[in-house]
Amino acid sequence: MSKQIDLHEAMLSVMIGESSLSQAADKYQVSKRSLYSALRFAKQAPEQRQQHLQRVKEQLMANIASIDSRLAQQTA
Repeated sequence: MSKQIDLHEAMLSVMIGESSLSQAADKYQVSKRSLYSALRFAKQAPEQRQQHLQRVKEQLMANIASIDSRLAQQTA
């Protein structure tokens, strides 16, 4: 995984209460400072965060559609 993806995963982990900042930084191998800064920025930019979450949702839906398509082809 890229560092950017690791940072996003760590941020989500902290934001949903799955882990503390230290636990998430260790788990995803990102610096606590980077994670803290990213979380502060996310808190200050709710509109950008909403847009990001919409893009993530769209990407997840596209991934699900792709997986469904591949499964349909394999079972056909």
